[in-house]
Amino acid sequence: SWYPNWPPANIKKGNIPFTDVKINSYYYFAVKQAYYEGLIAGDGNGHFMPNEPMTREHACAIIFKRDPYGDGSGVGDVIIDLEGETTIAPWYYVAVVKLYNEGIISGYADGTYKPANYITRGQFVTMLYAADGKPSVSGMSHPFTDVTSDMYCNDAVKYCYTKGWISGTSETTFNPERVMLRKEMLQVLFQYGNSKARTNSRLDYSDPDG
Repeated sequence: SWYPNWPPANIKKGNIPFTDVKINSYYYFAVKQAYYEGLIAGDGNGHFMPNEPMTREHACAIIFKRDPYGDGSGVGDVIIDLEGETTIAPWYYVAVVKLYNEGIISGYADGTYKPANYITRGQFVTMLYAADGKPSVSGMSHPFTDVTSDMYCNDAVKYCYTKGWISGTSETTFNPERVMLRKEMLQVLFQYGNSKARTNSRLDYSDPDG
């Protein structure tokens, strides 16, 4: 399950159970912090699978669990491919509904959310920008030639790049349509959390071991 009973009784400060996340990996502390906060659990066999793409359902669940938006009450017919569906796991339902109601996600034009689809880099930064309240991007810019002024994610990329939460795949490219890898997403959240830590201790994404 993506939502384990937290914290597990056998957790030891400083340890993570993932054999595929090495301490010299750039995303090590991001994975470690997310594990401590109960945002991730891995596959149950000691793997985090950092190079696998992140799904839209998992992205929603992580954002929701990290900054909860209410208690799950008052949900309704907001995204039609979830309501009444019994063949897909319901664990992400409240997260999707709440983030939709908060204006953080919007789904597709055909009235679906497509939870099992992989989230793209452009989609994720747009979600994070919305989660931060969509502040003004006046005076902000980015160096990416593949994110143009008419693209849906342009303001989000400007904002997140200026804040230092994201970087490109090169100095001049962001690759907004490329899928977001699991390690990339947690690293972005790690950077995001570091910028918030001074005002909310729950968002402290510094190394738990100091």
